[in-house]
Amino acid sequence: MLDRAGRYAQTLFYAIAGPNADAKTFDETIALFEAKFERKPNLLHERSLFSDMRQQKEESVAQFELRLREKAEVCEFGDADQVDRVIPVQLVPNLCNLELKYKLLETEDLTLETALAKAKLFETLRSQVPHMGGKQQAVDNHDAPNSVNSVSGP
Repeated sequence: MLDRAGRYAQTLFYAIAGPNADAKTFDETIALFEAKFERKPNLLHERSLFSDMRQQKEESVAQFELRLREKAEVCEFGDADQVDRVIPVQLVPNLCNLELKYKLLETEDLTLETALAKAKLFETLRSQVPHMGGKQQAVDNHDAPNSVNSVSGP
């Protein structure tokens, strides 16, 4: 097979295959060449892209965390525990909602698990409270002074 690939391929194969080059199977040979020519990500560039990530307007915190996690894989930050420590550092300051950002920053020793739980609760309540607004307004108006029936004049 290598005789058809040419002299350069043969020289390269023997350089990367090591002392047992002649014992390599076809699949092992292909794997050696793929590994040699595999394009590796530029970690500095990938980490720069990671640090530029921001939550999108219609994106939930969980969706944002998933995007961060996928990018963190390419960035090679380390094992799962290390990634779980890196993600909150990027997640919290880049949230769209300022109130949620403050709530998370108030938490001492914030972990990713705690941040996600608080964010989920915040987003759930934020979607539910507007539906309760009419009832709350009725109570508030009932307690307010009745200025509609007041009469002024001579």
